[in-house]
Amino acid sequence: MAGLTVPERRAEIVRLRAEHTGTGVRFQGASPDDVVRGVEAVVPRFLRSSLSQLRFYVIDLGGTRTRVTLERGHHLRARPSCDVLIERGMSFGGLTPSEHRIASLVAAGNTNAQTALQCACTPRTVEKHLSNILGKLGLPSRAALASLVAARSGWVHPVCLDGGAGSFLEELAVLGPETAPADGDGLRLAAAESQERVFRIGALIEGVVPRKHDVRAMMMGQDYAVERLSGSATVPATCRVQLTRALTSPERREDDLRALLATGIDALIIGNTSTRGLSSLFDLVTEDGLPTVHSMVNESLARYVDFRSRRSSVFQMCSDESVYVRAFTEFIDEHMNVASLRRGGGVALVVRHDDLGLSTRDSLVQSLRERHGIDPLVITYDDGAEEWATVALELHQAGAQVVYLGIYIEQALVSLLRHFRTLGYDPLKYCVWAPGIPGFIDRNAELAEGLVWTTLVGNSNNYLGRQFEAGFRERYAEEPGIGSAAVHYDMVNLLVEAWRANGFSGDAEGLNRRVSELVFHGVTGTYHFDQGRRKTLCYPYDTDDPTIGQPFLSFRIRRGRHVLLAG
Repeated sequence: MAGLTVPERRAEIVRLRAEHTGTGVRFQGASPDDVVRGVEAVVPRFLRSSLSQLRFYVIDLGGTRTRVTLERGHHLRARPSCDVLIERGMSFGGLTPSEHRIASLVAAGNTNAQTALQCACTPRTVEKHLSNILGKLGLPSRAALASLVAARSGWVHPVCLDGGAGSFLEELAVLGPETAPADGDGLRLAAAESQERVFRIGALIEGVVPRKHDVRAMMMGQDYAVERLSGSATVPATCRVQLTRALTSPERREDDLRALLATGIDALIIGNTSTRGLSSLFDLVTEDGLPTVHSMVNESLARYVDFRSRRSSVFQMCSDESVYVRAFTEFIDEHMNVASLRRGGGVALVVRHDDLGLSTRDSLVQSLRERHGIDPLVITYDDGAEEWATVALELHQAGAQVVYLGIYIEQALVSLLRHFRTLGYDPLKYCVWAPGIPGFIDRNAELAEGLVWTTLVGNSNNYLGRQFEAGFRERYAEEPGIGSAAVHYDMVNLLVEAWRANGFSGDAEGLNRRVSELVFHGVTGTYHFDQGRRKTLCYPYDTDDPTIGQPFLSFRIRRGRHVLLAG
């Protein structure tokens, strides 16, 4: 009930008398400027009612709240009259003016749709406000909110700006202070008796040295999300988010995941990891339908995000690598001399030798042949077994002018770039993901200069993205990078939002349904899972609607900065 302890402040108090003349209301004891708009419409109804006292709030266009108290007068006058107390600059339970208005409408029995209509917003906006309201006041339900608003006389005049009174007085007569619970707070006992609900999120992170900077960013993004959620409006005082993390290795992944599942987690985050053996990892989490999120672009994982498959508890928080293929061919169209590429060494592709890499290779080769008549050189590599000196020499000897580097691990990419420099070989280097890892430019200044790179998930240049970056810098005194920290911050928040929408229940079936239904606005854009597979959409490649997709981002590193090319 923390919201109830917020002190109300009085900026100005005006006392006056209202007299019903038969044709209108006349106020005595104050100038016209002292009278709050809308009060004159309520006074006649109050005087005709059986109430001895009536209290409500008025919110003006500037958001200033005024509490109005009408008290039936005992005056020797022929005309009905009442005393009016006007208190400007008031607050209510720490709620913002918008939240206060919505709380009043919901407490009066309005649905989200009805409330949205009166507030000129969407039902989803009302739902978000309501979550904040319940969190601030430490309340478990709408019914509890109704009891509290009645007990504290927190009603907001619903037509305070147009001069009408509507059914306002009738609602107050039924729900107002004379019928409020005897307990001043009305809910203290219920709150005390409620048990804390804990949402247990597990995180499996492969903490190998080649990924150390990426791993650190993922963990910091998760920790920052849990820290921000603690005590926020999203998570009520009676609920708590708990993160249990297992740092693992390719050899121990399956055992560590089993141990993590045994702790009773309600949902799981899987960090970027080697593609080897991923199928057995996902088989484990889908046996019990555990809601699981990841942001790996591996197309070989498509069967785990298929709605029609029994493996319907895995959600991919990004599109897949086919988007990189389409973006690369468009880049060739827009920025390169195609005729020159056909005559010279042309284009080379460096991709992983696994299901993902081979699928990307085939797509790229087909696209380049059909659109440009270019037959690219293809080199595949294995995670952990790369001979980058050999790869660099082969590319140099072929004279490739443009090289697509499908290398996701910073250490591997940097090793190849160093061999390029040793050979004096300087093609246009088109990379994915790795340059967005925090500190990449600082660690690899000269090697990084001129790189073109792209990502499916990265900090969007929107309000949430800027807010996240500023908060992250303040908390950790360092930059969050472009992708890893942001998407893992979003993963935690999306899972918690699904938990909240599921009534703060960890029921797996309900959580999976809530995740699949969400349109969640995060730091990296909007997460909306399409109707064919449980992966999000990328704008503009999977959808032409930017409001339901994550923007595809492309950058060029110039003078030690990531310069946005598209997104």
